[in-house]
Amino acid sequence: MRRTALRSEIRPLWGGDHSPQRRPKGQTRVIIADDHPVVREGLRRLLTAHGIAVVALAESGDQAIARARETQPDVALIDVRLPDMDGIEAAEAIREESPGTAILIISGYESSEDLARAIRIGAVGYLCKTTPPEALVEAVRLAKGGGSLIDPRLLASLLKQANGHRSEADAAGTGPLGLLSPRERDVLRLIVRGLSNKEIAREMNYSLGTVKNMVHRILEKLGAADRTQAAVYAVRAGLEPHRPAADRPLNGPRLLDWRA
Repeated sequence: MRRTALRSEIRPLWGGDHSPQRRPKGQTRVIIADDHPVVREGLRRLLTAHGIAVVALAESGDQAIARARETQPDVALIDVRLPDMDGIEAAEAIREESPGTAILIISGYESSEDLARAIRIGAVGYLCKTTPPEALVEAVRLAKGGGSLIDPRLLASLLKQANGHRSEADAAGTGPLGLLSPRERDVLRLIVRGLSNKEIAREMNYSLGTVKNMVHRILEKLGAADRTQAAVYAVRAGLEPHRPAADRPLNGPRLLDWRA
């Protein structure tokens, strides 16, 4: 799989300072694993400036696993390429050591293959290092709250390959996608577009409770653990995003937020 390099520079000052902070009750706790000191420090300063507690830093996969075991953080921000092991392998080990930790993978490359691998091991998000700082902070907060997030550019790359990965069952309409009712398919299309439950309810003129129940049934029928897996399965199976006439464009750097 050919990987396209992205801009790897990080803004030198993302806010924050080096002084320790007392952690308020309920504050999000994060570990950061990246082999570049400037990146680690930039991420630490960014998150700290927004009230997020960075409880440990790691420069290798082994260190990240050990720090996760010791601190049991809410979120682990893991570089996809670490010097001693693959970042996704490290993330999988972290999930075993700290099951309650949400995994966010960050990468300097656009790779739909890595994205698919990250989703398979249970990562809740995959972001490019060029993601705007405010969007990265939002991603960490949403990850703690159960959100699933993917950089739209990477999702677009996955969509381009979707037609070439359809199974015979899906092509024939006998796969899990065929178990969905027409209404459930419409909801799944809106999930693929990144709409939240509230936005889906507004788009389809349903109550929020109805949408939540439908999303739960969709995940069960597809055998998906979360909205991210359901959305990726849908695009791989060839389900086109629903685009009603009054559709509003989803432009700008907004992350796709697949919250249950």
